[in-house]
Amino acid sequence: MAAIPSAWLGQCRPGALILTPLATGLIALRVADARHAEGHFLAVPAYFVPLRGSGPPPQVPAHGLPSRPLLDDSFRFLLNVAAGHMEPVEALALWEHEGRPGRERYGVTVRGERQWAWLDDPEGAYGWPLGPPGRLEPFGLSPGAP
Repeated sequence: MAAIPSAWLGQCRPGALILTPLATGLIALRVADARHAEGHFLAVPAYFVPLRGSGPPPQVPAHGLPSRPLLDDSFRFLLNVAAGHMEPVEALALWEHEGRPGRERYGVTVRGERQWAWLDDPEGAYGWPLGPPGRLEPFGLSPGAP
């Protein structure tokens, strides 16, 4: 799944918890109302078999990267959560600069039609729109930042 279905929030009462796979993790979202939710990823990975007929999961490009970081699950998670919105070399620089963050430092915010994943703070420097890839840089990241 590339984004949170908006209908899910509308089916929940305020305070409800949505636990769902996203990227290669499990996100626990607390519902504020029918259009707003926010939460963190759990520390444990979550790999699910794609639904029959949905096609293979998209490949995360790893061109230009040394092989060692690709062996680290926390780096592969960042590549998946920011897929299509950040170049792999930029993801590596961010991951190393931020101390190789684990899944639990990432989260997701849903505000109406806008959804994004983030590192440490929903309003912080590092955020990526959820959904189909389009932009190659994370929104909110200032130019020249690692």
